[in-house]
Amino acid sequence: MSRRGNCWDNASQESFFGHMKDECDLSGCSTPEGVKKMIDDYVYYYNNERPQWTRNKMTPTEYEDYLNSLSDNEYSDYLQNEQEKYDKMMKKAREKALKRAVELGALTEEDMELYGSGKKEEQAKKRQKRRDLRIEMQLLNIQIISSLQSLQKIWMHSSIQRTSMLHFISSLKAE
Repeated sequence: MSRRGNCWDNASQESFFGHMKDECDLSGCSTPEGVKKMIDDYVYYYNNERPQWTRNKMTPTEYEDYLNSLSDNEYSDYLQNEQEKYDKMMKKAREKALKRAVELGALTEEDMELYGSGKKEEQAKKRQKRRDLRIEMQLLNIQIISSLQSLQKIWMHSSIQRTSMLHFISSLKAE
C-alpha cells in the first residue's frame, strides 16, 4: 500500500507544464509532427537556455553541473539548507491552513492548539497504524482461508483416490 500523495510529488512536472502552456503557442501547428517539433524545441530551450529563478538564475543543465561539481561536504551543506527551507515552508503552510480551517469553522481554537503541538499528528499516526494492522490481519485471514480451501480440495481429491483404490483392490479380491 502506498502513502497518500501530495501536491509536491510532481512539482517539477507541474511547473514545467505550467510554463510550457504559458510560453509555447501550439496554435500555429497544423500537423502532429509540427506539435512534436515545437515541444522538442521548447524542452531544449527550457533545459539549456531558460534560467530558473529558484536555481540561482541557472538553466537546469547548468544547475545540474553545479551540483555535480560540489564536494561531498558542500553537497551535504546544500542538502541541509534545502531541507531547512522545505521545513520552514511546510510549517508556514501548515499554520496558514490551520488558521484558515479555524476561520471556516472546521476547527476550534482548541483543535488548532492540539494540531500545533503535534498531538493530533501522533493520534492520527496511531490510528493509521491500527488501520494498517487491521488490513494486514484481513490479508492474512484471506491467505489462511485460501490455504484451507486448497488443503480441503487436496484432501477431497486424495480421499476420492483412496476410495477408488479401495474399490479397485476389492474388485481384484472378488475375482
